[in-house]
Amino acid sequence: MLLLLLGGLCEKGLAQAAPTPALRLMFRLGRVVLISGDTLDGPVALQFGPDLLLLGRPDGSVRTFAPASVAACAVQQPLGTAAAGRPDPHEVRLFRSLSWTPDARQKRPEMALFEQLGGGPVLLLRRQHLAQRQVAYIPPPATVGVGVFGVPVGTNGRGLPPPSPPRYLSLTDLHDAFFLARSPDDLAPLPPALKEVLAAFPGQAPQLQAYARTHRLSLNTARDLADLVGYANSLAGMAAP
Repeated sequence: MLLLLLGGLCEKGLAQAAPTPALRLMFRLGRVVLISGDTLDGPVALQFGPDLLLLGRPDGSVRTFAPASVAACAVQQPLGTAAAGRPDPHEVRLFRSLSWTPDARQKRPEMALFEQLGGGPVLLLRRQHLAQRQVAYIPPPATVGVGVFGVPVGTNGRGLPPPSPPRYLSLTDLHDAFFLARSPDDLAPLPPALKEVLAAFPGQAPQLQAYARTHRLSLNTARDLADLVGYANSLAGMAAP
């Protein structure tokens, strides 16, 4: 029944895909808190680019919400793309609607969905997206049967096949973009690199550098980055009067 509902989410609410691949994260369980204060439960699909939240209802219908009408959404039990990498089915992931300016040239803020990674006065946020890349490969030569003097058909006189032109495959990868939010209206991109985190928290830079070295944080994963930002928040809390 839940799978049918999620199939309905894709069919009804996500039929018009963007020219570039739109990321769709689906979850078996979800709780949506609207700006109005209403709370709704059901299977959830989150679409990024353009952003939409789709909620399956008990009668089989699907409700579609723009980020501007959603305060927060907690989800569990991922399906499909959201289930990649053996996630914990009991893990609760929190998504929030925040204002940001995706195109600095237009300077026009809009509401969008962000995943909140951890808590604290400075929030670490993530937006995931799909990107395509081309991979070249050379197909094996095709030879059919045996010709004159035992030379395979499709080869030269020395029995070697002619070189095959390369072909290209289009692969889709999942990418993370991270942000720091010091307030709901102050979002700043955070590249996943130690020097960027140290620059974002200059007052705690020596402690953060030592912590990253001690715990061997590579910051190549969201877990490591959330760990370091969480430690920065704890240091700020201890320094507060």
